[in-house]
Amino acid sequence: MGFLDVRARLGGFKVALSQKSFPGNDRWAGGFFYCACPCFLSIVPFCAERGGNCAHHVLMFRGAGRASSPSPVLWQAAAAAACFLIFKVGVFCLSEVGGTASLIPSRCASSRVKCWASRPHPRVIIKARARFPRRQYRLLPQPLARRWRCSRERVAALGAGACPQRLAVQQGAGRGQAAMGESMSKRLKLQLGGEAEMEERAFSNPYPDYQLHGAAAAAASSPSEAAETQRGPAPPPVGEEPESLPFGPDGKIRSQFTRRIQSKIKDLLQQMEEGLKTADPHDCSAYTGWTGIALLYLQLYRVTKDQKFLQRSLDYAKRILRNLNGRRVTFLCGDAGPLAVGAVVYHKLKIDSESKECITKLLQLQRTVTSTDSELPDELLYGRAGYLYALLYLNTEIGPDTVPQSVIKEVVDAIIESGKNFSKEERKTERCPLLYQWHRKQYIGAAHGVAGIYYMLMQPVSNVDQETLTELVKPSIDYVRHKKFRSGNYPSSLSNETDRLVHWCHGAPGVIHMLMQAYKTFKEDKYLKDAMDCSDVIWQRGLLRKGYGICHGTAGNGYSFLSLYHLTEDKKYLYRACKFAEWCLEYGAHGCRIPDRPYSLFEGMAGAIHFLSDILVPETSQFPAFELGPQRRENKVEQDS
Repeated sequence: MGFLDVRARLGGFKVALSQKSFPGNDRWAGGFFYCACPCFLSIVPFCAERGGNCAHHVLMFRGAGRASSPSPVLWQAAAAAACFLIFKVGVFCLSEVGGTASLIPSRCASSRVKCWASRPHPRVIIKARARFPRRQYRLLPQPLARRWRCSRERVAALGAGACPQRLAVQQGAGRGQAAMGESMSKRLKLQLGGEAEMEERAFSNPYPDYQLHGAAAAAASSPSEAAETQRGPAPPPVGEEPESLPFGPDGKIRSQFTRRIQSKIKDLLQQMEEGLKTADPHDCSAYTGWTGIALLYLQLYRVTKDQKFLQRSLDYAKRILRNLNGRRVTFLCGDAGPLAVGAVVYHKLKIDSESKECITKLLQLQRTVTSTDSELPDELLYGRAGYLYALLYLNTEIGPDTVPQSVIKEVVDAIIESGKNFSKEERKTERCPLLYQWHRKQYIGAAHGVAGIYYMLMQPVSNVDQETLTELVKPSIDYVRHKKFRSGNYPSSLSNETDRLVHWCHGAPGVIHMLMQAYKTFKEDKYLKDAMDCSDVIWQRGLLRKGYGICHGTAGNGYSFLSLYHLTEDKKYLYRACKFAEWCLEYGAHGCRIPDRPYSLFEGMAGAIHFLSDILVPETSQFPAFELGPQRRENKVEQDS
């Protein structure tokens, strides 16, 4: 068995990368990437297959360092150089210290090295001519690479016998990359167990849970109520002094915590604006594009009443309204979002002609949405429920008759008819009268599934009659409730039996909103109890390694606590929301994955800023592009400071 060791010392950093080759099998190379400095130690196994074409699979390297580690560019250069010496060809790009890195096979015409530091993520890219021009390296599937992103303790526990390439050889060659990755995943699950599965998706919650204090604890009306406050693992109690909490007895956020949040918002806004200079100029969506940024500044204006934020929102609104593409019709991913946000911004600035023009264009999309020949889905991101939200958003932000009720009724009827027809096709009319699919899969979550659709139908401003709610929506919600895991979480789809995802898009953080709205609509305690179960699993597994965003990140999970606090006025949920906000105050320090659009509203930094701003006034918080605020009266005059 041959070894190739590469060691380097740059700026006080030690870097070593060892490559092993296996007798009789020269297709596989693997080993451990090791980097040490006074601040952190990282030992990460790697494995790559020689030959074949480059697939969309990325080998993930993860350090345990902090963004404040000394000489981050030197560390990255050493890591890139070590990988280059092993693989001879490739592009190695490390997004940030403690973040994720990608080794991407590439062939270049000439050798060159680029190294620069750019805020907020310093980067290193190395390109070189391949020794053998036609040789490429195909890396293992991303889920497998993530599974082998491990710490010193796990490396020591696993030992040499559990290296991924050895498992691949034992499983036999020639079965194809997909089959190999699947079989290896099963073997690794047996070795690492269920805890590793959760560990690779979420951080262990380091915060103690909320405890009642003094007289409040003694005032618990019954043992069952006291037990209800102690849901989840038994943590050490929070300090008995009320001053240790981030909020006062009245639920108002304390000044010290407020100053921390305001300072972080200011810092993140500067980083976001700098990063947006390189963002996609053609992405006008609320989900990942410029409409989301306009919505963020509209939120900051709502919270602070600072006119400069409203003006900044207008700047982005003008930009996006010039670049509508007409391909999609929803609030989050289509033209309805830019038009609705533009209408609200112009309305707040009292530019009524422009506001009415946006509303007119938005209503012209209705024909596409309600057409019986349309293949439009019904879910929130790309379907009818997303267009319905845009209509309801205007009626709550501008006035109740901004969008005629006849228009809303046509969209609601189209959604209900589609659900009834698909339920009949699936022969589930009695069990689930309203059933929906997206890409031939019956999703449950808020983004693509029934939870988001039912939630929109139950909104009071949707004006769905009580008979329809009771006979169609309620039994459908009960059907989803029976799919709950023992943990309190929900599967991503009706056919999925894996308890993995705790995201707003898939899992308890999205379903909880449907359950809370069901409790408001039908006044049955079972929905509130299930929502509390969701809250517990979010508290335990909601600090996600995917990042701090809203769709599948810590900020989106934190909104579930704020919504439950509105409903119950139980300070336990305000406390949990504040702790998730504390996590976001250390943005970038936990080694989370860097999203594809790192500054966007639903995937990146803008979402974390939105969540932090809502923590300042938790009693008025709203999940962006999903929750609706209180309905405004037509004759109400806005008071701008």
